[in-house]
Amino acid sequence: MNLILKSILFFALVACSSAPTDVNEEPDLQEVYISSGVEAYFLADLPHWINFSDWAGCQRNEPVRYMNFQTIQKSFSFKYLQMIHLQHMWNKKIAAFRSSTGQTDLPPKEEAFIFNNVYAQVLGGSYDFMPPNFKNISLVWLDPFLKSPKRVKKILEKSQVQSGYPILISNCLSTLELEELVQKYDWDEYGVKLISSEMFSIFDLQNKRTFQFGININQLLPGKTITLFAPSFPEQIKGTYKKVEMK
Repeated sequence: MNLILKSILFFALVACSSAPTDVNEEPDLQEVYISSGVEAYFLADLPHWINFSDWAGCQRNEPVRYMNFQTIQKSFSFKYLQMIHLQHMWNKKIAAFRSSTGQTDLPPKEEAFIFNNVYAQVLGGSYDFMPPNFKNISLVWLDPFLKSPKRVKKILEKSQVQSGYPILISNCLSTLELEELVQKYDWDEYGVKLISSEMFSIFDLQNKRTFQFGININQLLPGKTITLFAPSFPEQIKGTYKKVEMK
């Protein structure tokens, strides 16, 4: 069953986002605008029932629009890190816009404007997530502890974790969801940074499609000495790092 679900997820992601549609005599200009440009840079949207992470053990509440890295690379010659930031920042801005306006469905023109704005930021090297100015990084995989927030605080207080800059990583939660938890449970007193679900991708460093969402942590944290604290160590968190089991 697990293999079947993975296959469904994979083919849903790679499905062509420009499937044939009925031609209207008078097409909506906004639809034409996005269909001829921005829409080509995204994978097909995941329906809510399949928007889950089997290895992280969760159903995502916030929708994430994942980008087609192959199309973006061909158009902009972006590297893996730039595409991760593009995807992350676009989703974050879209979520913030929805939250502030109460709009669920954004007009295509508005989505395109946000895309172009984020593209310009990434091109200029301005990212929402910036590596801390510390050599040692304590990466805490949050997903196994989502039902035990007090346990997270105890982990953050441990001397082993305190020896590096703490970063929480989650394949289940969006940036806005993580920020809410950090404030709710006072994790911000440890100065944590966040790596969220919008920073994962089905594309690897060679821009090849994979069957599961993954992330290369060395690309996000170049030149850092990284220790991952977790009850288990999923292969989807890729890179070179030390592992410390934390129950």
